[in-house]
Amino acid sequence: MKGSTYKRCKCPAVYDAKGRRKNCRKDHGAWYYVADVGFGPDGKRKQMRKGGFRTADDAEAALAELLERVNKGTYTHDEGTTVAAWLEQWLEKKARAGLRASTLRSYRGHVEQHLIPHLGRLRLRDLRPPHVDRLLVDLDNGKRKAATIRRVHATLRSALSTAVRQRLVTFNAAKDIELPKAKRPKARPWEPDELGAFLDHIGTHRLGTLYEVIAGTGLRRGEAVGLRWDDIDLANRVIVVRQQVVQESGRKKNKQAPAPCPYCEPGHLGVSFGKPKTASGEDRVVDLDEGTVGALIAHKLRQDTERVQWGEAYADHGLVFPREDGNPLRPDDVSKLFADLVNEVRFDDDAHLPDEERRRLRRVRLHDLRHGQA
Repeated sequence: MKGSTYKRCKCPAVYDAKGRRKNCRKDHGAWYYVADVGFGPDGKRKQMRKGGFRTADDAEAALAELLERVNKGTYTHDEGTTVAAWLEQWLEKKARAGLRASTLRSYRGHVEQHLIPHLGRLRLRDLRPPHVDRLLVDLDNGKRKAATIRRVHATLRSALSTAVRQRLVTFNAAKDIELPKAKRPKARPWEPDELGAFLDHIGTHRLGTLYEVIAGTGLRRGEAVGLRWDDIDLANRVIVVRQQVVQESGRKKNKQAPAPCPYCEPGHLGVSFGKPKTASGEDRVVDLDEGTVGALIAHKLRQDTERVQWGEAYADHGLVFPREDGNPLRPDDVSKLFADLVNEVRFDDDAHLPDEERRRLRRVRLHDLRHGQA
């Protein structure tokens, strides 16, 4: 790579016989350098200019240091990009690379809600560990769990790692940052009598079989909501997990088009279909016990009745557990309904007592239900 130095001052320009501007010999003005630093993404040659040097020797030394970094491949230039602009570019790259919709939604939430408001105005090259420390302190205000803060930090660290690989910055400002300690919540599955009381209570609910399938198979919430009849072999008593329903937010608010749907042309604003959460979970085969098979058969008969009642208005997605009109459920609604059903459960051994004195079913997360696989 090549480069040169030159001087600029207020004196009238003087040129040599070849038309080149000559440097002023007076002790004033400032020295600059210009250097070729390679080619940009557009294939065009890029140059770096910098001035304000007091002497020619200072400018020459700075130019030599720059050219050494260029030749070693350690030179970086953020092209004036801000942290906000880079995070948006990074999200676009992830989307084009086919990142799972649920992960992309999580990244976007971290970027829009926390990273851009706190760091977005900074130049990417000016981002330093103290800025990241300040971000984490501001987030750790008692309103968020340590696990949430750690996930926001992980998103920033991943975005900056990509920036380092693309030679936009020389180091990752989010690396080696002290993070708040997060305690992983322990699964607290029900005891057999508790699970039995719950299953007895939901036996007649239109979505009772959904929770029975989760308890009996260990399916994730989104996987159960995305389960289709084509994925179930009742004769051989197995399920093949091929997809999940992912909850999306902000499409309506941001006036975005509905998420494409492989089963209907209009698509959906609040949910989308995607692959299971992990690659190892794709196309996995899950066994069904005899009781769950019986519950699914009874559930299908009830669903056939609903389909007839809705007639042509029924939006058939082939789902095992859709809304009444055939459209996919929102996973969050499944969790809310679970909590409501748990609160309704009572035990027979204290039926003689007033309701306020009767034993309640221990509250657990829907996630715990799948870990207490019956």
